[in-house]
Amino acid sequence: MCIRDSRRLFFFFQAEDGIRDAQESRGLGDVYKRQYQRRVHGMIVEIGNQCKAVVACRVSPKQKQEIVSLVRHHKPEANTLAIGDGANDVNMIIAAHVGIGIKGVEGQQAARASDYSFGEFKHLQRLLLYHGRESYRRNTHLILYNFFKNMILVLPQFWYGTLNGFSAVMIYEPFIFQLFNIFFASLPIVIYAVFDEELPDKTLVENPSYYKQGMKDVLFNQKRYWGWVLYGFLQASAICFFCFNATEFNFSHKSGFTESYWLSGIFAFGAVIIISNFKILLFSNSHTIVSLVVNFGSSLLFVLFFLIFSQLEFSELFGLFSILHSMPNYFIGLIVLIGITTLIDMAVTRWLYYIDEEQEAKELEQDRGKSISLAVKSAPFEKKYTGFAWSIEEPVSPEMMKAQN
Repeated sequence: MCIRDSRRLFFFFQAEDGIRDAQESRGLGDVYKRQYQRRVHGMIVEIGNQCKAVVACRVSPKQKQEIVSLVRHHKPEANTLAIGDGANDVNMIIAAHVGIGIKGVEGQQAARASDYSFGEFKHLQRLLLYHGRESYRRNTHLILYNFFKNMILVLPQFWYGTLNGFSAVMIYEPFIFQLFNIFFASLPIVIYAVFDEELPDKTLVENPSYYKQGMKDVLFNQKRYWGWVLYGFLQASAICFFCFNATEFNFSHKSGFTESYWLSGIFAFGAVIIISNFKILLFSNSHTIVSLVVNFGSSLLFVLFFLIFSQLEFSELFGLFSILHSMPNYFIGLIVLIGITTLIDMAVTRWLYYIDEEQEAKELEQDRGKSISLAVKSAPFEKKYTGFAWSIEEPVSPEMMKAQN
C-alpha cells in the first residue's frame, strides 16, 4: 500500500497474520516479489522521483540493499549514499556508491564495511557540504592537470618530428627526462590536492547551494576535459616552435656554428617544467609558504640537476648549462613564453568565471520564482465569519450588543 502527500511518499508492506510467518521463512513474500517485477520497478522509481523523501518501513537487510540497487539500476547517472549504524545496514552500505558507517552502541560492523565512518549522524552535513564538495573540486583539477601536464611534455617531441622528418630523434636527455614526474612536477599538485581551500568550511556548510557544482558536473565534464586538452595542445606547440626557433635556428656560436638540438631540447624541457608548475598557482585558491616553496623549489631542482649533468663528460648535456645561460635568447624567450601562456590561461579562467556567475544568477532567479509560487499556492485561505451567507457585516457578539445598548 502506498500513501503519498506533497512532500513524502510512504510505503507500507503489510502481510496477513496467517501468512506472516511463511513470508518471513521464505525471505521475500508475494508482496515484495510483485513490487520488484520489472514493470513495478519503473513505477516505484517514477513515483519516488516526484517526492522529496521516501520512507520504507519494516524492511530486512537484504531489502535495504535491493532498494539501493533499484535506484542504481534505473538511474545510472545518480550517485547513491547509504548510512547506517548497525550490522543490518552492511548490505545497504556495500551496495551504494558511498557507504557511511556510524560508530555507536550497535557495534563496529557498519563502520568497518563503509568508506567513511564517524561518531554521530550530525557530522554527515559537514562531510557532504565541505569535504565532499572540496574533494570533488580538487580531484577534478588533479585529473585534468595530469592530462595537461603530460601533453605539454610529450607533444613537443611530436612537433619536433615535423622538423627532422620524423627521424625518431629524442629531444630530451633520457635520464633527466625520467625525473619529470618524480621530482620536477609531482609535489606541487599533491600539495594542491590535499590543502587547497576555495571557501571556509563554515561558509560551505551554511550555504548548501555551493554543493550544486558536483551534482551538476560543472567542473568535470566533456567540455572541461576537451578544453584542457586544447590548452595542452596549443601550449605544447608554442613551446616546441618557440624554443627551437629561438636557439637552434636563430642563434650561432662564436665559432659561427649553430648550437645542437640538445640545447633546444633542454630549453623546451625547462619551459615545460616552469609552465606546468606555474599553472598550479593560477588555479589555486589558497597559497601558503609550503605550497610556494614546493612549487618554486621543484623548478629550482631542475636547474640543480641540469647544472650537475652539465659537469659530467659522459652526459649529452655536458657544458650546455653555461652556454644556455649566456644566451639572451634563452631569458627573453622564457619570459615571453611564460607570459603568453599565463595571459591565455588567465583570460580563459576569467571568462569561465563570468559564465559560471551568470549561470548561478539565473538559477537563483529560477529558484526564487519557484519558491514564491509555492508560497502563494500553499498560503491558507482566510475566510471571515459574517454570521449569515448573505451578510457582509462583521458579526457582533452579545457582549458588544449589551455595551452598545
